[in-house]
Amino acid sequence: MSAIFGFIGDGDMSLLQEMGERLKHRGAAVRLWSPARDVLLGQRAHSTAGAPGEPQQSPSAVSASIYNRQDVAAMLQQRGRHPQSEEAQELLQMAYEEFGANCFAMLNADFAVALWDEGAQRLILARDCMGARLLYYWRGPRFVAFATEYKALLAISDVQAAPDLVALQHLQRTKYLPPGHTLLQDIQPVPAAHWLEISREEIVEHRYWKPSLNLQSISMQAAEQQLQKIFLQAVSKRLVGAGTFGAELSGGIDSAAVVAAIHRARPNDQVRTFSIGSGPDDPEILGARIVAKHLETEHREIFAGPECLPEALPKVVWYLEDPIARTETLLYYQMMREASSHIDVVLGGYASDGLFAGLPRHKIVKMMQIAPVFRKPLEEFYHYSQASEPPQTLLGSLAKRLYYGSDEVLAPTVLGAPPAEPPSPLPRRIRGMLNEIMLGGMQHGAPGWMPKVEKPHAAVGVEFRSPFLDLDLLRFSFELPERYKLRGFQDKFILRRALLPLLPGEVVSRPKFPQRMDYDLKLSEVLDAMADDIISPRDVRQRGFFDPGEIDVLRRRRPGRPYGDNRAMRLWTLIATELWARQFLDHRAGAGAAP
Repeated sequence: MSAIFGFIGDGDMSLLQEMGERLKHRGAAVRLWSPARDVLLGQRAHSTAGAPGEPQQSPSAVSASIYNRQDVAAMLQQRGRHPQSEEAQELLQMAYEEFGANCFAMLNADFAVALWDEGAQRLILARDCMGARLLYYWRGPRFVAFATEYKALLAISDVQAAPDLVALQHLQRTKYLPPGHTLLQDIQPVPAAHWLEISREEIVEHRYWKPSLNLQSISMQAAEQQLQKIFLQAVSKRLVGAGTFGAELSGGIDSAAVVAAIHRARPNDQVRTFSIGSGPDDPEILGARIVAKHLETEHREIFAGPECLPEALPKVVWYLEDPIARTETLLYYQMMREASSHIDVVLGGYASDGLFAGLPRHKIVKMMQIAPVFRKPLEEFYHYSQASEPPQTLLGSLAKRLYYGSDEVLAPTVLGAPPAEPPSPLPRRIRGMLNEIMLGGMQHGAPGWMPKVEKPHAAVGVEFRSPFLDLDLLRFSFELPERYKLRGFQDKFILRRALLPLLPGEVVSRPKFPQRMDYDLKLSEVLDAMADDIISPRDVRQRGFFDPGEIDVLRRRRPGRPYGDNRAMRLWTLIATELWARQFLDHRAGAGAAP
């Protein structure tokens, strides 16, 4: 949750300092230094303890938690190198000196690094395999700049605060961004599992890791035992160096599994757990309460409803930057505001759904496998649920209507944006299709979602870690046949079986409840009030992104009745988009932009 920033080229220390000021929520301790001519690096953290050497001597700026540190240190020791501290910066720097860019594939870690290679006269930017740590960059005529959050890049006057209309349209249709994009047209993320080689003349992109299917012949019983072992190890590794830690606890199996594993790893410690919901009777709160009681955690329940939106949503958009998330990210933020006075690191269950078939769309794929004769309409329904692509067949339209009801509306069109690209077709082979789709989701989807998890935690000084992003666990999950993950229509089948020795049966068998606010009349009324204030017809015409008539159609609802789920969330995204535009286009994330 620390931050790195800097540039190569014609910049100066005062500009670097201004970039760092935009990231002060990521730590009070700041370092600015120049490892070489025309290269400036900066780093923010909540502590400067243990940093190797003077910053002026370091060619690297690092934000990292390394979970296989002992393995990497052993490889270095075989070459006569002996790390002197526990700091990730020293280990990463030494690993690069010995192994070059091959070192990135050796790491089971969450990391973002900027490293000056004096011999090659190049700046290296790299991100971890799953994109758990964030890094953005901009290339201009005078220099290339980078930062953990792109609000820091807007401190540079050469950077245009111009919207990427393709990404903006994609956001309205899918609630996320196309790979390689932000909502600003000249700023890009460093892709997960890549490193960039930056000289004063060019940028060359390299992929250093890619997940793959490697199916093994293994019995269910053996797979359960191995999965439990790897999962417990993944959690234990994330407790090393965690300082004061806790866990997010919802009513689902993923977070319950994490808490149970912490309890197994630290049996003499009382685990701090935190839950959030709409009130004492929220299913998430009730489910979390059962686990907390069973494992005797120090448990705190936090309540948040729609009434908090007018005050909290502008802050969440500010920290989130691209507003890719909906109510779940606001809940993360509200929960961590309360938790931050008790913990420095929090563990959660993020990414389990993508490994063990825990999402509704995975059941659509299962239906295709059971009834391939209906593949076309089911695939149309799948694409509508993920990308708002209207079905073309009668049966596809019927499936959409049965699921979403007659109140469904299409995403508003972004004026001036090119027509949206059709979604990529699903794999042709029915057999193994589910594992292939999940593999693609972990490669492209999970890194794209990481900002909605990492940034709301970092905003209040808490580092987020998930054992389901562990590379050993990820590799093992894609050695398993998909029938172990989705048995009939029971999601996460093998994960539930593997956790039976750790948790009560009622928790292991508990159905999935999405962590979100209730889409009820109260939420609809709050969204309407915010829309009147933020996206009035006058505001919409002045911004020029949308047709006010389309917004008017989307906002129609019967008196005394709530919006349908998708209609409410399309309205949410429109409101968040305008808040983003005011903060990042109108004010360039500078003075007066932060709520």
